Amino acid sequence: MKTKGKMVGRKDSRADQGRWNKGRWDKDGMDRDLPHGRFASLAGPWALIFSLLAVTFPVFDVDLYWHLANGRAMRLLGGIVNEEVLSFTHPGVPFVNHEWLAQWMFFGLWDRWGWAGLMGLKLLLVALVVALLFRTARLEGAAPWNAALVTCVAVMAGFFRFHVRPELFSLAGLALLQFLLLRHRRRPTGSLLWSLPVLFLVWDWLHGAAIGWLYLAGFALFMNVRRFYPGKNRETPCSRALLKTLNPAGLATVAVSLINPYGLRSYGHFWTLATGAHGADRILELQPVWRNPGDHLLLLLVLILVVLKLVFRPRHQEGVLSFLAAIFVVAAIRYLRFAEMSLIVLVPFVAQLMSGRPQPSRRGLRRDRVGLALAGVWLVLGLVFLQEKVLAARGTVSAGGTYVLPSQTAWGWGTNDFLIPRGTADFVRRHGLAGEYYNNANLGGYLAFALGPERKIFQFNMPPIFGDVTAMMNNPAAFASYGLDLGFAGDPGEFRQLFSQEDWACVYNDYVSSLMVRRVPRFQGIIQRYEVRHFRTLEQLARDPAVRKRLVFEMTVYLECMPDERVREILDRIVARYPGG
Repeated sequence: MKTKGKMVGRKDSRADQGRWNKGRWDKDGMDRDLPHGRFASLAGPWALIFSLLAVTFPVFDVDLYWHLANGRAMRLLGGIVNEEVLSFTHPGVPFVNHEWLAQWMFFGLWDRWGWAGLMGLKLLLVALVVALLFRTARLEGAAPWNAALVTCVAVMAGFFRFHVRPELFSLAGLALLQFLLLRHRRRPTGSLLWSLPVLFLVWDWLHGAAIGWLYLAGFALFMNVRRFYPGKNRETPCSRALLKTLNPAGLATVAVSLINPYGLRSYGHFWTLATGAHGADRILELQPVWRNPGDHLLLLLVLILVVLKLVFRPRHQEGVLSFLAAIFVVAAIRYLRFAEMSLIVLVPFVAQLMSGRPQPSRRGLRRDRVGLALAGVWLVLGLVFLQEKVLAARGTVSAGGTYVLPSQTAWGWGTNDFLIPRGTADFVRRHGLAGEYYNNANLGGYLAFALGPERKIFQFNMPPIFGDVTAMMNNPAAFASYGLDLGFAGDPGEFRQLFSQEDWACVYNDYVSSLMVRRVPRFQGIIQRYEVRHFRTLEQLARDPAVRKRLVFEMTVYLECMPDERVREILDRIVARYPGG
């Protein structure tokens, strides 16, 4: 065996340091003895700052309002909501509320600090994810700036998944679970793994730990198989010490989850979503990533490169990381919802690729090539950030004259009121429009929170409760059976099938919905005064004197319920150009 400071023998290396047999890794797998430049200490803070800027955008996710409405209901009812309480069409339908703790936290933060409290929680959880990913990348041998790069790519490629919603807890939980298991693989002391039962218990109250079970089961299965079929080359042998804690801790976690009413026995909801039953396949985040490839180019590029690596050079990577990467890459390709989760799992996979050291004879040439490649990745990452966070923050006008809203995930703070039916909901409140109403599924979350708890919604995008939420558009007779006189419409099919101009009048428009009222006597006054005839925010309509006065009135009514600086500027220009009306 060679002396200390040179090469460590293969037997002692595997016993003491896992696969790291080149004398440069400590027991955590980190290369603290190698020089990384004077700015190496800035790599972690830079990854954190970049990632926080990447995920900072206004709140616009409609699911958040559904969770806020349930959180408010729990406060009013004094208990966990495990049945439908927000709609008049499916009252009392039972469901397993895996997000009850997150909903309670969200509403508490909103009630005390408003949207600043929710954004603060989001940034705190993202900071935790970034810290864990950076630490995991270092654990797998990546130098500080390489660890920062792979962390930033993981966040930027899936930044559109960092909404203020319970999914944030799953992202943090997965990052923590991955770090605990991979660290145990390096140093099988066992003490940290006994936290898994508590982690999964709380996880099932925050969002449901199905993703965690997928990772834990894959890791445990591979390591148990590896115990009897040792790997070669860069493989980490699975020692008895590793399994001595991993298996009992895993079994304890299973036992706790089976006892927990929100644990494994309640996961039928996730199976419904995964199989696309009851119209769940129409939900955007449950569709394949290639349905909208232009919106996820960086994500697709990462997934394609990893697939090529797994297919053409599978033996150049540690087996457990390749196995987990393959599982989550396939899941991300099939379900957009797995996007950021797969990127989290790919961090150690890519970090290990960046951990190798070139041979002395080729070190200078390879260092130059690798340096140029890494600089190119940083450049691409910067350009994507510039496009998605800065340039996309401006609205545009299409060739047909239609105004296109700024990107939903461009840099910003607070709420994005253009992507929720704020204007139509405020119009209903201002004018006291009573009665049950129709709404499509995408609008249900916000309406449940904005008009509730007194006013109940028609439906929400929850197939296990409401079934196929698009069924009404194909069944006007079923819609007519409810005898509704009020509706929030937002889909072209609804206007064609459900709201004919002969029977219905539009009295208010915002960017995502139209408020429709039936032409019945009780709404005659509202229709006569507010029916929308011209308002489409097109300035050229004001050139027609016969239209101008009514157009100005409709724009004024719109602005009473909807803060929209772009429309206000158009109105000001019209008034200034035609002062006499």
